[in-house]
Amino acid sequence: MASAGPFNAGSIDRLSIRELDPSEAQVHSDVAGPAFGAPPELLARVITAKVLGRPQVRCYVGEVDREPVVTATAVTIDDAVGIFNVGTAAPHQRRGYGAAITAHAALDGRTAGAKWAWLQSTEAGYGVYERLGFTTLERWPLWTSAS
Repeated sequence: MASAGPFNAGSIDRLSIRELDPSEAQVHSDVAGPAFGAPPELLARVITAKVLGRPQVRCYVGEVDREPVVTATAVTIDDAVGIFNVGTAAPHQRRGYGAAITAHAALDGRTAGAKWAWLQSTEAGYGVYERLGFTTLERWPLWTSAS
């Protein structure tokens, strides 16, 4: 899915979004892992302090009452920002947090020089991204095992 904006999810009461310092990479894994049904250790191997130290990579956390509830990663290269690993902790889903952090990441990418944003969506996130103005460029078949 892709969009040139505008990126506006509106204001969400009590949600505060900030960029993670590279030393806080584990915060992303602790939220995103369970949100995707994966152990945090798996994501911790991908989103490391070294990765977050790259100038093109930004990782965000959204907090409610200082509790991390949503996270996303963005990579800005040339005129595009790719948005990855948007995950909301299960007890906090369906409150607009995923949309808010996605819009935040896209806007931050624009500040870094991107003219458009792209992402891959799960079925659960598809409507969220459509409401933000993202449109489908192509569909890819996905094969998964039954287990």
